Amino acid sequence: MFLETDIIGLRQLEEDDLPQMRDWRNSPIIRGRTREYLPLNMINQKKWFASLDSKNIMFAIIEKKTGKFIGVTGLVHIDYQNRIAEYSHYIGNPETRGKGYSRHVAYLVFEYAFGKLGLHKVWGEIYTHAPDILNIDKKLGFKHDATIRDTNFSDGKYWGSHIISILDTEWEKLRENYIKERK
Repeated sequence: MFLETDIIGLRQLEEDDLPQMRDWRNSPIIRGRTREYLPLNMINQKKWFASLDSKNIMFAIIEKKTGKFIGVTGLVHIDYQNRIAEYSHYIGNPETRGKGYSRHVAYLVFEYAFGKLGLHKVWGEIYTHAPDILNIDKKLGFKHDATIRDTNFSDGKYWGSHIISILDTEWEKLRENYIKERK
């Protein structure tokens, strides 16, 4: 594992992961909460995989007790000059959703973003039709920056986007709390 807690681990994505990712990203639940609106095929998935570079770093999420590949996370659109990146993550395996893994995933990604890459800000976009995701991300330490109207057309109507972020200074306190709770 590249990064790990006692609950989950993150490793580099492999080409063998792509069929599972395609299936997850084509599921209505995942696709409805991301910028994907067209069904993906393996050609699309391989093009995306080939585009990963130092500005788009993605990891496979592995459930430690089973060794199963359960989701994807990472940092995209990394701006090293301004020290900002967008956070991306989803638990694709329906059997492992709702088990609190997002908190451990965020811990590892934030440790990497702020500790290793020296970023100042990590941000995300949550569509207004997914308030449960916004609530989860607020629990992870994200602050609400703005709501933007009519950014996503889904199910025959427009939805807005919540822009959320966490700063390196905010992460330090949350990091200490996470570590204390894990002892």
